[in-house]
Amino acid sequence: MADGLSRLATATEYTGPEPVLGITPPNVRKELQHWTCREQWRQWREATKFRQAKQLLRQVDLSFTKYTLRLSRADYGRPM
Repeated sequence: MADGLSRLATATEYTGPEPVLGITPPNVRKELQHWTCREQWRQWREATKFRQAKQLLRQVDLSFTKYTLRLSRADYGRPM
């Protein structure tokens, strides 16, 4: 009896407000961004190349990254 009721419950489609799991798209986007940053930082630390770049760039600077992404092509050659 209980097995039949559980099969019936899992076979019925969910009806109700979204999201079903309580995970919103902004939360997913934020977690993906955090995971991406952590993964890139891990790969940077574990890389055996880029000795001089690693000496210059000690850690990730998100504000500098955002600044450089806002630059136009004409601004690339100009000093900061």
